[in-house]
Amino acid sequence: MPHVTTKVLREQLRQMIADDLVTREPGGGRARGIVRYEVTPHGQSLGPVLESLWRWGRLHLEHPRATGGTRTAPPGGAQMRHQVGT
Repeated sequence: MPHVTTKVLREQLRQMIADDLVTREPGGGRARGIVRYEVTPHGQSLGPVLESLWRWGRLHLEHPRATGGTRTAPPGGAQMRHQVGT
């Protein structure tokens, strides 16, 4: 996500943790400062909804008032584990 600030990312991750969409696991050993976020089963249940929205967006990119949006892979196409520094 280009141009997202650390503050906004941190707030969104905290909200997703509170909503049981992701879990946060601090790294240990040599990976100090690295945190792993994983999608929970509850969060994975959103997969069909997000994929449906992605398909709708792809179909409507050529809409006369569309601004072009982003042309990325569907949510299910991305690996669901990410590591970020704290």
